[in-house]
Amino acid sequence: MSTRDDTAWMDDAACSGLPVEWFFIEIGCSAKKARSVCATCPVKAECLQYGVNETEGIWGGTSDEQRRVLRRTGVIGEIWKKEPAPCGTYAAYTRGCRCDPCKEVKRIYSAKYRANTKRCPMCKKTRSSNGFYPDRSRKDGLQSACKDCRRQRTLLRQAECA
Repeated sequence: MSTRDDTAWMDDAACSGLPVEWFFIEIGCSAKKARSVCATCPVKAECLQYGVNETEGIWGGTSDEQRRVLRRTGVIGEIWKKEPAPCGTYAAYTRGCRCDPCKEVKRIYSAKYRANTKRCPMCKKTRSSNGFYPDRSRKDGLQSACKDCRRQRTLLRQAECA
């Protein structure tokens, strides 16, 4: 039986006051909402330690399967005891920090990502430049269709000729 001292950390939890359904989901449903809340929670380690033997729900950002692995390996709670990423890093931005240094890092990261990607006009997927064959005659140096679409088009042409 737990006492008030064992659960005092629950008052500081990010999920305090949120719908319980977010954390106790049905099979096949997404735990995305719960995990996004857990990602910013200051008491995630205590929550995981408290719910490590629970067989249902999201505790400390982990599912039952993940907690089962942690119990087997004996590293319960250790993974969450790391200090959160400092402000001014992309990890802090993804954690939910929106201070000016974190926003600037996100802007730079996004610009680098966009510079290295291209959208295929056939499949409409955004792929890295490695997903396109080179073509020196084009301005960006890459063929318009991605490698997968070109392979598919080649296979269709070969099937038509056969």
